[in-house]
Amino acid sequence: MKTPTERLRALIGPVLEGQKGDKAQQFLWGLLSETCLYAARRVPEISDHVTDVDRAMRWGFAWELGPFELMDAIGVNAFAAGVQKEGRSLPPVLEKLLASGRKSFLRIGEGHHNGLRYGRRDGDEGRKSPRAC
Repeated sequence: MKTPTERLRALIGPVLEGQKGDKAQQFLWGLLSETCLYAARRVPEISDHVTDVDRAMRWGFAWELGPFELMDAIGVNAFAAGVQKEGRSLPPVLEKLLASGRKSFLRIGEGHHNGLRYGRRDGDEGRKSPRAC
């Protein structure tokens, strides 16, 4: 397993598929799901743009993936289903994404890192990727 997405899916996949999983898998799902939900509940309080939150976590805390990138890696629909199955509520930003029909918070392509923007103005906001020239 080379990528963070592959490692993440291998570690928490069984829990999301309805299997009990081992203690480590249960702990990891609980920790990551609550962290992601917390970040989603803070939008737009701390930032109108989900990519800003992801960058802050990657750059400031050396995470490989920020919380919205984690939800995308898990699969937003699978993440939401796992949370709801446990009786936890979804934050408005996640409900809005699911209602829009999009399957992920972020879209990467053509040198832009596009993420949903929330706050005063809704819609996609393209930003130049730090890797783009």
